[in-house]
Amino acid sequence: MISAYEADPGLPLPAIVAFGPFLDPETRAGFLARVARQPGRLTAITFDSEIEHLMSRAAGIVAMGGYNTFCEILSFDRRALLVPRTEPRREQEIRAVAAEALGLARMLHADAEREPARMAAALRALPDQPEPSLSLPPGLLDGLGGVVERLRAILATEPVPLTLPAQGPPFVESRAEPALGCAHP
Repeated sequence: MISAYEADPGLPLPAIVAFGPFLDPETRAGFLARVARQPGRLTAITFDSEIEHLMSRAAGIVAMGGYNTFCEILSFDRRALLVPRTEPRREQEIRAVAAEALGLARMLHADAEREPARMAAALRALPDQPEPSLSLPPGLLDGLGGVVERLRAILATEPVPLTLPAQGPPFVESRAEPALGCAHP
């Protein structure tokens, strides 16, 4: 995303870049130097324990598409551009492909699509894409209700007898030596 702002000085919206907690310090320093060369256009933060407040006010969100972030995008009904990682797992890519197919977000695919001009074009289009709620399939966010219904179904069935393991010998405390440094009276 930083490259898109460097390549396209006319991008209309300022952006906040939020670094993940595991980004190595050397890479972070390089990104911060680049962000500093885009005053008024880019700001960077390392950590925000309440980032959902920023997300709730954002015109759009650019994210890798991890599970929690994706759920927040949907719950705040924010337009999103997903740029998933594919290593060490493809979980984010699978989610991003499905989200794009459902019209919930747009996605930049493999590295060729992530070049600065394409990213800039995707950022320019972000404010014009529909909110996820306009494409949300019925029941997609009903996970809690589904869990409750499944639990009710399980509880309505015949109870299963609980078999406890055979009892072993009773516990006997030795007073010969203190246990873990605790003295006995």
